[in-house]
Amino acid sequence: HGGPNRFSTAEECDRVCKPETDPCKQRPEPGNCLGYEVKWYFDDSRDLCNQFAYTGCDGNDNRFDSQADCEGRCRKGQPAEATTTPAAPPPQPSVGEECRTPASLEPCGANVTAFYYDERSRSCQGAYIGGCGILNRYRTEEECERRCGAFQGIDVCASPLDPGPCRGAFPKFYYDSVTSRCEPFSYGGCHGGPNRFSTEDECEEVCGAAPDTNEVIPSNCDRYVEECRTIQCQYSVQRTRTADGCERCSCVQVEIDCEPLRQECERLKCTYGMERAVGDDGCERCRCIDHPCAGKQCPAGERCVANAYRDPLTQDARYAADCRTMNKPGQCPAELTTEGGACRRECNDDADCRGAGKCCSAGCSQLCLEPATPTSPAPRTTAYVPELPQAPQANPETEPQVTSEEGGLATLRCLFHGNPPPKITWRRGEITIDGTVGRYRLLSDGALEIVSLYRNDSGVYICVADNGLGTARQEVRLQVNVPVSTRIVMASSTVAPGSELSIP
Repeated sequence: HGGPNRFSTAEECDRVCKPETDPCKQRPEPGNCLGYEVKWYFDDSRDLCNQFAYTGCDGNDNRFDSQADCEGRCRKGQPAEATTTPAAPPPQPSVGEECRTPASLEPCGANVTAFYYDERSRSCQGAYIGGCGILNRYRTEEECERRCGAFQGIDVCASPLDPGPCRGAFPKFYYDSVTSRCEPFSYGGCHGGPNRFSTEDECEEVCGAAPDTNEVIPSNCDRYVEECRTIQCQYSVQRTRTADGCERCSCVQVEIDCEPLRQECERLKCTYGMERAVGDDGCERCRCIDHPCAGKQCPAGERCVANAYRDPLTQDARYAADCRTMNKPGQCPAELTTEGGACRRECNDDADCRGAGKCCSAGCSQLCLEPATPTSPAPRTTAYVPELPQAPQANPETEPQVTSEEGGLATLRCLFHGNPPPKITWRRGEITIDGTVGRYRLLSDGALEIVSLYRNDSGVYICVADNGLGTARQEVRLQVNVPVSTRIVMASSTVAPGSELSIP
């Protein structure tokens, strides 16, 4: 048995539990939202900063607002100056003025974003140079890639549709060579094919608009027409022709890479547990469960505290949100010292201490301690202490049944008197409840507290008192109520005002 935090070697532990913390070595992550922000990431293998599309949330730390921020944080620097005359550099292919990196990227004219080709990174990047009179200035990233970058020399209109492997959803257009039309699709945000345009006008400008023809559709294409009318796709619709000349529609198939999400689930460390869900793409996504006290309101003078317990079925750690008094009755012990001079912080106030415990200052430490004085006047039923030794006797005024709601909290109490005062223990059936684990706690007055009630907690609990002279027992029945809901359905009918309505 044992917990899952166990590895065969130190190397295995480091590999699983030490994620890459250097932002410069992390893979760029576009995130999981629907926004579009141009950011910069560092390519460690090439020692270069490149742009990518960030969706606005999640992602990792390899994300910078500007090229200068990226290079200042991650770039390894220029090579050291040579002490001898360097050899002549190899001849570089000539670059036209329309692809030469601008001498200045200072904004000018209208504050409009445009794209330019950066010779050093060999990529198209955005800047506020829309109003500048330079040749290396393009309206869209795709236009820049066609003139100078990765799409140069490629017949983009004949290329297949490829939305890319990332998980963004950026509206773009592609040219459908079957229908000779420009159609919308969702671009993932990274990589992808060259058949991509930012606007429909750009697509038609490059590939041509569909001619106005009175195309005669074969008479036996009805089912394909209906298929194209009703189909819904995550990325885009791919159109093809059948042997009979009918136009057929199908969804563009994109290979989904779940590995980054799987690694993210492995790296995620959650204090209060983790939720896992499988998305429409078949990839599992993980998120940390919110603090148990999030959204819980407590009465004045009380504070919400997260209490840990183990699920009785799965033995997984669970947390319950309890409201506790921040200033309990009683006083802290007068003389407090800490061993070894070490500072310990067990609590912020009394709410962090179980039972009647007080949060007490001891030098630089904050400790949970039993109060030095009685926390409250002794109950009338326990005030009697016989002068002579006497075995425990049950008080008949003990509440014989306690009722609570599923998911709530129940406190079971039993009262005895005897001399000396008896020790209280609890049992359910043949099982003794010591209050140190799970959802059970023994309070300072001998009461049994059960948190996060389940319906199968209902039953009889036995309270046993023992002071060495004898024993006594009482039974307390716990009833856990389960909310019941139902859906009433009845045929529609018309009822006149003032008449009676009967629901079967």
